[in-house]
Amino acid sequence: MGLVEKPISLESKGYGNLGQESPKDLAKAHGNEGLEWAWMLEEMKRIEVAQKNKMGQGSPKDEWAKEAQNNDDIPPKKGKDELESLGACHRAIQGIHAVDYVVTNTAANTTGGSRFNNEIGSKYSKQTLTNATNFTWKIFQQKTTADRKKVAKVSLFIEDIDGVAYAVNNEIHVSARYIASYSGDVKREITGVLFHEMTHIWQWNGNGQSPPGGLIEGIADFVRLKSGYVPSHWVQPGKGDRWDHGYDVTARFLDYLNGLRNGFVADLNKKLRTGYSANYFVELLGKTVDQLWSDYKAKYGN
Repeated sequence: MGLVEKPISLESKGYGNLGQESPKDLAKAHGNEGLEWAWMLEEMKRIEVAQKNKMGQGSPKDEWAKEAQNNDDIPPKKGKDELESLGACHRAIQGIHAVDYVVTNTAANTTGGSRFNNEIGSKYSKQTLTNATNFTWKIFQQKTTADRKKVAKVSLFIEDIDGVAYAVNNEIHVSARYIASYSGDVKREITGVLFHEMTHIWQWNGNGQSPPGGLIEGIADFVRLKSGYVPSHWVQPGKGDRWDHGYDVTARFLDYLNGLRNGFVADLNKKLRTGYSANYFVELLGKTVDQLWSDYKAKYGN
């Protein structure tokens, strides 16, 4: 069997950071196969550069193998001595998500726009969007492109607008005024905001059957909660007047439900691909959402 016989999803194999990790890190995380994929990607890049420049360049493969074998904690490479053709590389790369991220600061002349450039920056924001995408796919258990929305490009705009941020038509709009007024660690705060908004890009929303808006916002904040970028002003578990209040209140409730059934939020999101029914909670957890909310409140003495 050759290295690649059909398109595969490197995301499904856990190589979401391929091209960002060092060969040593890839080898530690994925062993021999991780090195093979990294070499393949680098070989593809090398060949494309050589074609453009009309000149050959040395392959990084030998250097990477040497680095790997000089570290006792990295398994030695075995077999598959040669990489396949550029065509095989392209077939494999088809499995990698090909989302293009573009960051535009239209408020650069404002206080918030300037603070964005100085304390956050476009490069960091692009990496955060990539990380948020990979993390959201993991939370939603979306291992293949068939599981996900078809999104080729996500644009982030820093604008002189009110509010905090919103997502629409694969665009994320962040308020430069909010950035200017934020008194804490603005880089961490905007990172959390981007995780929330990227969830909106990827989550299913009921296929026109209008699930509660609070549920949609709660799922986005659930992803932010699991990412660890939780602001200090969020409510504590058990707080809130109703389950579909949205945002942090609903995120905390969903976290409780996810504890009752590991992967509950992922399963709920899958169901939201084709519609919405309050009975989804019964199907997944055996109780109505109101019963579950009562149990949740009782657990925390509220």
